Amino acid sequence: MTGRREIRARFVSAFLVTMLVGSALWCATASAQTPGCVSIDQNKLRLRKVGEPGSGNQRILFRGVFDVDPNATIDPLTTGLQFQMLDSAIGALIDVTLPGVGFQVGGFGWVANAGQTVWNWRDGGGQVSGIKRLVLKRQSSSSARISIFGQNLDFPLPTLPITIRVVLPGVGGGAQTCGEEVFRDTVCFFRNQGNKLICRTQGGRQPIGG
Repeated sequence: MTGRREIRARFVSAFLVTMLVGSALWCATASAQTPGCVSIDQNKLRLRKVGEPGSGNQRILFRGVFDVDPNATIDPLTTGLQFQMLDSAIGALIDVTLPGVGFQVGGFGWVANAGQTVWNWRDGGGQVSGIKRLVLKRQSSSSARISIFGQNLDFPLPTLPITIRVVLPGVGGGAQTCGEEVFRDTVCFFRNQGNKLICRTQGGRQPIGG
């Protein structure tokens, strides 16, 4: 076994320990999920370079669909958007607020379509955070789809379960919109010799804690 493979083997073994610890913590805290959030359906979470903590080279891809109050006005160009990835040991591994600003040439910000139903976040230079691209689309009056890509991030190996949370403040002081999904060890698996972690859940969109 080469030195690199030995490192990978030790990494996967360490993950199994953290997975068991995370599962125990999940059982202890399963009822402590965020009130006021709805679950994110049709989702996929992919973390790359997780076997290289401290390198600043981790990547994240997340996408999903969540319910929106038909009476709610969402507009990240005005309010901004908060994205979080939390684990059961450390807490916030990623906690990013993308500000409510229009895109500036050579810079960062939001671009909206004419109908104010699709918003694109662009930050190719990583000036605000490692979130390079984000697309939020209001598919109907009652649902929205989100897709997020980030790179050059730096976070330790997550301890399952992993919580993904998206928060949109209400326009004009209105109620916020919050989508949240908890990925337990039963819906996550490794690829690429333990260097890629993929998580998916199934089921309809139901209010978390409801």
